Amino acid sequence: MIIPAIFLATILDQLRSDHWGWTALGFTAQGLFSMRFLIQWLASEKEKKFVMPLQFWHFSIAGGSLNLVYSLHLWKAPLIFGAIASLITSTRSFLLHKRGLAAEASA
Repeated sequence: MIIPAIFLATILDQLRSDHWGWTALGFTAQGLFSMRFLIQWLASEKEKKFVMPLQFWHFSIAGGSLNLVYSLHLWKAPLIFGAIASLITSTRSFLLHKRGLAAEASA
């Protein structure tokens, strides 16, 4: 039991160490999360009406996942809970969107 606890403590200690890579990860996470709006905007402009492409949710989940990792690195509860909430809502919306597309395709 003590070995897993030491292993977990080591991982958590590494997550809190400061390194330029963590800053790069934070910018990458924010970039991916922000790209979802560009994807949605371009798709809507192309169709000349509001559309919500499935890729919007892909970018939401990818960016949200990296945001969660970065938030764990910062070890700030408000950021961690916000990242978790974002992932839950994005994943649920993605599943609902896929279900709606499948229903449209079978109709």
